[in-house]
Amino acid sequence: MLTARFSRAAAPVRSLMGRWGGWLAGVGGLLSMGLGVWVHSAQPSIVKAALAAHRFYAWSLPGFLVCATLLSLSGFLSLKRAGWIPAVGAAGAGFLTTTMAVIARDGIRDLTLLAKGFDVWQQPVASNWQAVTIFLVLFVAGVGVIGWMAYVLAKAKGVARHA
Repeated sequence: MLTARFSRAAAPVRSLMGRWGGWLAGVGGLLSMGLGVWVHSAQPSIVKAALAAHRFYAWSLPGFLVCATLLSLSGFLSLKRAGWIPAVGAAGAGFLTTTMAVIARDGIRDLTLLAKGFDVWQQPVASNWQAVTIFLVLFVAGVGVIGWMAYVLAKAKGVARHA
C-alpha cells in the first residue's frame, strides 16, 4: 500500500497495488485475529492462567487483537479513502501486530516450558559472537539490497506499449 501511494508507476498500476494491499491488510488482520484466538484457546488451562497472571505477557493477546483490528480497519479504510494516512496506518499496525504476536508466542513458549519444570530464564547463556557478527553483516546487506530494490522501483519508468 505504501508503494502504491509513493511510487511513480502508472495510475492503473498504483490503483491495483493499493486495492490489493488494502484487501490483503484487511483480510489478513481478520485472519490473524481468528488464528490468534484459536491458538490461545488451544492452550492448556495452566498456560492460560499463567499468561493471565504474568505482568509482561498478560497484555500480549489483548494488544495483539487491538493491533490486528487496527490493521484490518486501516486496510479496509484504504479501499474507501485513498491517501497516505491509511497506508501508513496499515504499515504501522502491521508492524505492531507482528510485534504483539511475537510477544504472545514467546509467552506461550516460556510459560508452557515453565509448567513442565524448565525455566528458560535461568539457563546459562554463552554467545557465539562469530555467528552474531555474520548474522548482523548479512542482515545489513539484506536491508541494503531491499533499499536498493525500493529505490529502483521508485525510479522505474513504465514500459512503452507499441500498437
